Amino acid sequence: SRFATPTAETLLAAHLLSVLGPTATPTQKAKETADQVALYVAGNRKLEVRKGGTLRTRRALLGDIVNSTPMYQGPLDEGWGTFTTTMAEATSYGTFANSKNTATTLYVGANDGMLHAFNAATGEERWAFLPESLQSLVPLLVDPGYTHRYFVDGSMTVSDAYVGGAWKSILVGVLGAGGKSVFGIDVTNPTSPTVLWEYSNEDLGYVLSKPQIVRL
Repeated sequence: SRFATPTAETLLAAHLLSVLGPTATPTQKAKETADQVALYVAGNRKLEVRKGGTLRTRRALLGDIVNSTPMYQGPLDEGWGTFTTTMAEATSYGTFANSKNTATTLYVGANDGMLHAFNAATGEERWAFLPESLQSLVPLLVDPGYTHRYFVDGSMTVSDAYVGGAWKSILVGVLGAGGKSVFGIDVTNPTSPTVLWEYSNEDLGYVLSKPQIVRL
């Protein structure tokens, strides 16, 4: 799994480095095409048909949002500190809650292949997550003959959890009609997240309900 950021300059540099001359080998040509797709997904519009390129023209950079319900994250105290008599880890929750990052964030999945994280105060995109299970389908998005399909179409939940001996804020999301996958991201610091895991299985089916985080 990987994070895609809206800063296309880094990807453009990698693209230019991959072009070694007019006698490029098939491998080099494939790398160039991959870089073009990466630039497109990251928000570069210079390669679109309307700009004289060969990739699909988009009406907007953000893909359509159909079934994914936006999820808000802020420095909220979820009350775990009141369970000190039944949960040993509850004694440290107050310290965690008081030190939470104050960067309020809004998360939502879109059918451009990514889960998006926005600054809740300004609307500026912080980062976007492209699930590994969808990466092979991303080239479909650049095809001028593209017909709509679902990608990150499911809902997500954000909750505090005691993981690996420490309190963290965890996001768990699903693809909904977009695929058979569930993923977890550590968003304790929503401006610098960490992908924890992604589980994909054909027998999982399409998860259309909102995931829940519970104590075991």
